[in-house]
Amino acid sequence: MQLLHRLLGLLWGPTLRQRAQRLARESYAQVRMLVEGRCAHLSPAEARGYLRARATPVLVAALRSQGGLSARAQRLVLGMAGELLADVLLADLAAVTVRDRRRAA
Repeated sequence: MQLLHRLLGLLWGPTLRQRAQRLARESYAQVRMLVEGRCAHLSPAEARGYLRARATPVLVAALRSQGGLSARAQRLVLGMAGELLADVLLADLAAVTVRDRRRAA
């Protein structure tokens, strides 16, 4: 699924990719607040799934407020934004966890 979203993003041009990036940036803080405490105690695969599940309603609401896309384009943008957000948040949360463990030692 991830590969399909990336390929279609390349085919549809930078417009959808740019929308996905903007959507991920705009939703970052809200999603981070939702998942921050829980993701530290999960395995990477579980954390990604949990993050995607909690991020989806936030991303959908933000995308609906923007409007102007077909249903298919919205699905593509949501998929790309979800992947971008998961990648960035998991990396950020992992860095914070490592830093906190170093302080505790």
